[in-house]
Amino acid sequence: MLGESQHQAVNTWLSFLSQSATTSVGERLARAGVLRRQETRRLLRTSVNYLPIDLNAVAWPATRLRALLDRPDPPNVPDALLLGLIVAAGLTREVLWSAGPRAHHRLNVLIPALPAPLKELVGHTEAAVGAAVLRGFP
Repeated sequence: MLGESQHQAVNTWLSFLSQSATTSVGERLARAGVLRRQETRRLLRTSVNYLPIDLNAVAWPATRLRALLDRPDPPNVPDALLLGLIVAAGLTREVLWSAGPRAHHRLNVLIPALPAPLKELVGHTEAAVGAAVLRGFP
């Protein structure tokens, strides 16, 4: 990204990366042995899904994030950014499903406390997700 001087706007990169992110991440996790690739054929279409190999391994990151929100000390910057991206992508209920009201309140404090460039990334991500929803993301 740094080598592409003509396109350094965050929203440009989010748009570019979103075109292949699902497949790229799914394939990388399949190669790592975390997920299993499953193809389903229906009529003239083939769809690809990625299924977890070990449910405990898949559940652990969300469990760790929920535990971080219950601790009195603030999470480190990478974890705070990850939590901000979860909120921006509209995945709070899916990832933090068992988190209590205190955890949700902490999210409202953590995101504004992020360093400015990361706060901007979270904002652009939220806008990109909103735009994808409005245009009917495939």
